[in-house]
Amino acid sequence: MGSKEEGTTTWRRVALADGRLASVEPHFAAQQLQALVQGFAFWPQLATGQPPLSPEQQTQMAESAVAMFLGFYWRK
Repeated sequence: MGSKEEGTTTWRRVALADGRLASVEPHFAAQQLQALVQGFAFWPQLATGQPPLSPEQQTQMAESAVAMFLGFYWRK
């Protein structure tokens, strides 16, 4: 998981440098996106024993998390 987190942080750094994202500290933004994902696809399963997300739920969660993130940070 660490390498994926580093990859998302790197992506944000490049997008910031390119002017595609609003100014934000990349690690902070990476943590926000990670928290959105883990709030549905990690903590409920670990803390309350909920079943893993179905492929359809995974897609819905991922698309929604990215849409929320980009809706706030993306420069149009």
